This record gives sequence, structure tokens and C-alpha cells, in this order.
Amino acid sequence: MASGIIGAGFCLFMVYASELQYVVMTPLLITAGMPLFFLARKQSSPGGPVFNRAERLSFYGLLVLDAVVIMLLITGQVKL
Repeated sequence: MASGIIGAGFCLFMVYASELQYVVMTPLLITAGMPLFFLARKQSSPGGPVFNRAERLSFYGLLVLDAVVIMLLITGQVKL
């Protein structure tokens, strides 16, 4: 529990200390790794669903965040 709290605190500090452009890119990078998740899930349970309900909702939320990030990049509010 203590190491989890310390790790979470460190992650929050890293978000605070980093520049906005790097924080905004996080959803896109997570989405880029989703094909590996699909592959691993299909290999572990060939006939089963890829997502359970909570994972599906999280994935949809991630896609919404991706759309927001892309709009911020297109409008120039965040620059790489």
C-alpha cells in the first residue's frame, strides 16, 4: 500500500512537472498500444470477448480523449 501511494504521488508530481504538450500526448500513446492488448487478449482467450464492460467504457473514454487531443493539435492550442 505504501509503495502504491508513493508511486501515485510520484506520477502526479511528474504530470505537474512536465510540459502540457507531453501530458496531452499520453492518450494517443496509450491508444497506439491497444493493438497489442487486443492480440494478447485474443491469445489468452480465443473465443472470448476482447473487453469486459468496464474495459469497453474505458476504451470509449480513451477514444473521446484522443479526439479532444487531436482537436487541440489541429487548432494550435497545443504544439509539438
